[in-house]
Amino acid sequence: MGQVEGEDLNFSGKVALITGGSKGIGLEIAHSLLAQGARVAITGRNKDQLATAAKKLGNVLTIVSDAGDLSSVPTTVGEVANRLGPIDILINNAALSDRIGGLASLSADRAEAMLRVNTLAPLVHAQQALHFGMAERHGAIVNIASISAFRGVGAMPMYAVTKAALVRLTEVMARDFAPRVRVNAVAPGLVETELATDLISVASEDPSFGYPMKRLGKPIDVVNAVEFLLSDKAAWMTGETLILDGGRLQGSPAPA
Repeated sequence: MGQVEGEDLNFSGKVALITGGSKGIGLEIAHSLLAQGARVAITGRNKDQLATAAKKLGNVLTIVSDAGDLSSVPTTVGEVANRLGPIDILINNAALSDRIGGLASLSADRAEAMLRVNTLAPLVHAQQALHFGMAERHGAIVNIASISAFRGVGAMPMYAVTKAALVRLTEVMARDFAPRVRVNAVAPGLVETELATDLISVASEDPSFGYPMKRLGKPIDVVNAVEFLLSDKAAWMTGETLILDGGRLQGSPAPA
């Protein structure tokens, strides 16, 4: 797993909850926060994946929890608070994507499930974090959005819709929770995780072609951005979405 270079961002003793933390970006965030002294809890739907993550991470609290089951969120967040202490950091990372195909073939049930996981779950987790003491801790929330929120085309259009809603939710939560809790988001481009596997498999060309930086993102790229937003270095920053896409939204790179 990657390591953040540079000075300590002062997460020692902080309590962090990461939804969807058993793999990919969430797992990398958990690893880095643990390395910097945070007490970390991760959630996920798959018990076996959580067990594998726990072996990789070491001293981490794992909770089997489906982010889309909104009625279970109070119990999940309450367990974290009871076992680790009031939550300082919330990373809303859990996500559900379209199956490859357009809106015409998307079922209403699948669309509703995506809205629950990608948009409503971050809100409900944040509400419960506040209920269990985050405001008193002057905590910070980072929502993991996507550049698809700004360019809703491609193989997963409903995913783009839910992430666009998450960007706006970030702005509204930041206003409502200020000044005691900061809320920001990161909007990555295509990152080399399992979530990107289907997109890469159906690509007709090198998927990094449209990225001026000539490569896809790596989980550590997102980790570094998230930790900046969590840190005191971003103490006057709230309601913002940090686009992290290797220049993708700026257009294709110039010919060599």
